[in-house]
Amino acid sequence: MQKVMNIGVVGAGGIGAYHVRAVKRSNRAHLIAVCDADTDLLKKIGNQTAAATYTDYKRMIDSEKLDALILALPNQIYPEIIKAAANFHILKEKPLARTYKESQELLAVVERSGKLFAIGTQRRFAQSFGRAKEHLPRIGRINLVRASFMFCFDEKLKWRASREKSGGGCVLDLGYHVFDLLNWYFGPPSTVAACQNMLGPQTKYDTEDNAVILLKYADGIIGEVALSRGFNPIDDRVMIFGDCGSIELFWGNIIIRNRAGEIEEKIECDDDMEHIFLRQLENFIGAIQGNNPLLSSAAEGVPVMQVIEAAYNSMLTDQFVNII
Repeated sequence: MQKVMNIGVVGAGGIGAYHVRAVKRSNRAHLIAVCDADTDLLKKIGNQTAAATYTDYKRMIDSEKLDALILALPNQIYPEIIKAAANFHILKEKPLARTYKESQELLAVVERSGKLFAIGTQRRFAQSFGRAKEHLPRIGRINLVRASFMFCFDEKLKWRASREKSGGGCVLDLGYHVFDLLNWYFGPPSTVAACQNMLGPQTKYDTEDNAVILLKYADGIIGEVALSRGFNPIDDRVMIFGDCGSIELFWGNIIIRNRAGEIEEKIECDDDMEHIFLRQLENFIGAIQGNNPLLSSAAEGVPVMQVIEAAYNSMLTDQFVNII
C-alpha cells in the first residue's frame, strides 16, 4: 500500500479554496497545513479541518513534515517561495511565471532538487477539453483553430493591474490556459502576431484588457485567439476545423460536426470544477509515486511562456514574431 501524501497549501483563498477541498476529498492525501495572509480564513479552515494554519510559509515548511506543496498566490510571490521550497514536490497555479526567462529560472531551481514541478492547468483535467484530443483524427487534417476566453473581471484587479507584479494582463492571465491547451493538441506555433487595447482612457493600470493573437504552425495550421477580461457574456470555447469536419469544445460539451456543419455527435462531459481539481491532484500524487505520467508539467509550461512572450513582443513591434 502506497503512502498517503502529506500536503501543505500556500494560498487558500480564491482558486486556492478548490485545492484545499481537493486535498480534503482525496483518500491519497492528508491536508497537513495551510498558509494564508487572511487570518479569518485560516480560522475557518482550522475549525473545519485538522490542518495546522500559518501566516508565514517559511514557518510552515520548517515546522511540518510535508511531501508536497500546492501554491495559489499572486504572481510576484512565487519566485521567492519556489526557491525556498524547491526540496518539495510543487503544484503551482498557472501561469508558470511572469516572463519566459523567469519560467526557465524557476524550472531549473526545482529540477536541480529532483522534485516534480506541476502547473495547474485545469482544462487538461476537464473531460471536454481533455477527451477532445482523442477525437481529433475524426476530422482529418487540421486547417484552422479559433479559441476565445472572455469574461468580465468583476473584482478589482489588485496586483493584476501592475505589469511588474503580474507579468501581464489577459494574454498571460487568461491566455495561458488557451495556449497551454493548443500546445498540448498541436505543439507550439512557429509564428505569432498580436494586438491589444485597454477598456478605455480612464484606466490607470498597465496590463492589457483585450487582445487578439494570430498563430501559424509549421504544418500549416493557422489559429486565432481572442481574449478579454472586460466583457460579458462569458465565451470560453475552442473550435477546430479539419478536412472532414469540426470539433467545438466548451465546458461540459464536445460537439463533432461533419464538413457540412451537421452534428454527428454531441458528448456531454463531467466538467464539475470540484472533480477537475481532484483529478489534477491525484494525477500529481500518482506521478510523485511513479504510477502515472505528470499531465501538466512545468517543463511543458516553458514553451507556453515562449508563445506569450512572442505575443507581447509582437504588440511592441507591430510585427509577426518567429519562435525558434
